[in-house]
Amino acid sequence: MLRSRQGTPLSGNQGAKGHRARARVAISDAKGGVMAERAVQSGNEPSVDELREEIDRIDSQLLAMLNRRTDLALTIGRVKHAQRLPVHVPERERAILARLEALNTGPLPNDAVGEIFEKIMSQMRKMEERLRH
Repeated sequence: MLRSRQGTPLSGNQGAKGHRARARVAISDAKGGVMAERAVQSGNEPSVDELREEIDRIDSQLLAMLNRRTDLALTIGRVKHAQRLPVHVPERERAILARLEALNTGPLPNDAVGEIFEKIMSQMRKMEERLRH
């Protein structure tokens, strides 16, 4: 049975988003499916090594996705160069950040999401600019 921070039992929908989400740790396989789920409050916490292995798998997925995003950005860069369009389009970047922040459900705060994606877009711009030289 799940309990609140005060120790009282949670029933029905009480913990559906908040308590229940925090009380469970999901370990995903490389394809993003749930490999194992453990109730933290029951004392069956995954080990630090297991959690680090999951982070390593996620990092590998992130790297693959970033490289795919880079391929697409470079293709867009070639098209923009051929059409004599600017590399930097601030309105597009603001729209991307706004969309991602609207999608964000945490626990990563929106300011961190913005910083991460600003850095990603900055690197993509640098790569697009290299295409022009």
